[in-house]
Amino acid sequence: MNTQNNQKTIQVQVNGEEQTLQAETLADVARHFGLAPETLVAELNGKIFPASEFSAPVSDGDTIELVRFVGGG
Repeated sequence: MNTQNNQKTIQVQVNGEEQTLQAETLADVARHFGLAPETLVAELNGKIFPASEFSAPVSDGDTIELVRFVGGG
């Protein structure tokens, strides 16, 4: 396990693409992509997580979908 900034390096699939990133939680994954966790909902290995639960841990091999809601008319 490599560490930098006290986070582990993992390989995950995010929105259909393989990614290698440093993350321990869903919030870390969102921030990796420059997204504000409070504006998202995530699916982690088939389970839905609202922004309030982005402290959920992520692990090597996880499948993650990040969805941002956009308002408009």
